[in-house]
This record gives sequence, structure tokens and C-alpha cells, in this order.
Amino acid sequence: DAPTALPPAAILNYRTQVSIGGQSATVTTSLNWRQDGQQYEARWPLYGPRFGDHSRRSRGLLAPQGLVPVDATLRTSHAQTVRFDHLAQQLVYPDGPVPLRPGTQDRLSVLLHLAALLAGDAARYPVGSRIELPAAHAHGAGNWRFEVEAEERPVAPTGQELPTLRLVHTPLDGRDARIELWLARGIHYLPVRVRVAEANGDTV
Repeated sequence: DAPTALPPAAILNYRTQVSIGGQSATVTTSLNWRQDGQQYEARWPLYGPRFGDHSRRSRGLLAPQGLVPVDATLRTSHAQTVRFDHLAQQLVYPDGPVPLRPGTQDRLSVLLHLAALLAGDAARYPVGSRIELPAAHAHGAGNWRFEVEAEERPVAPTGQELPTLRLVHTPLDGRDARIELWLARGIHYLPVRVRVAEANGDTV
């Protein structure tokens, strides 16, 4: 029953520090978010000759409750695409299907879905509150649990202060990642900073 307000289409550029497989680098990346009121596509390419391709992509539909993913691709040592079969209520992984719960998000769509929830009614999510969502992890179905930890004002590379809400997802098992998000009020709660720490020690 939570209201949503989808952010308009945007391209956000980031200075990205990577430590993957023992290789470190600083690169420029862009979150490409497109939506026409009915469908969406989000792409976040991340590639470097020293650490390989770790790009993400999510496509799907838009509904009053927010994003409804249809397929999501995560590239690591190989490309893995997960299909969201809503009619059969299945998440279809390369090694077989698992049950699909309503509202399930993937690693990339969850960033935009959280933005839509906060833009829809930020007063529902004060500091200290929690947002829980079903998740399509790389290893199977699970949960997202984001704690709204603080109001902060990080400084952008341009020197501008950006009022944000900082959300943190703490790993729920030994394969899950820790994810920190800074979602900015002034740009429809789109992420101005993201920090991901994988279970294997990789960080972005």
C-alpha cells in the first residue's frame, strides 16, 4: 500500500573506486535510467581491463507499486540473466527456477525502487525505520532489509553538498553483500553515492 513516485529518466555520472579480485582502479561510470511511464530500463556499465566486466542491467514494467522487473543481467566472470516469470510466479535462473514473490527486485532495480518509495512519501521512512523487500540475488531468492540510518550531506565531486538519506543493507547470510546508499532529496531520491562490499571481499 506504499505510494510511489518514479524518478524521471536520468543519466548520473560517478567517480567509481573498484577493488575486484585483488585489482584496484578508479574509473568513471554512469547509471543510465530510462522510463516512459509504462516500461523501464536501467544500465550501470562497470568495466576495466584489470578487473573485467561487472556491468548490471535491469528491464521491466512500471506499476503503481513501483518497479516490476522482467529480466536482470549481472556480469562477473560470465553473464548471468535472471527472468521474472510473473505468470508462473517463478524466478528463472540458468540452473533452474525458484519461487517468485510479489515485489521482488534485483540488485539494480532496487536502487530505483527505493527512490520511488521515498519520493512517494518520505515521511513513512524516518531515520530508524526499515524497508524490507524480496530480492533476486545472484545465488537465488532472498530478502533486502534496508535500515534508514541517517540524514547526511555528502559533497559531490563538483563541491556541492547534497542532502541525502543514508540506507544500509546488512548481509543476511554468508553470500550476501553489504550495500550502503545515499539517496538525494533534490534529485527524486536517486543515488548520489553507493558503496557495495561483496562477501568475497570485492568492493565498489
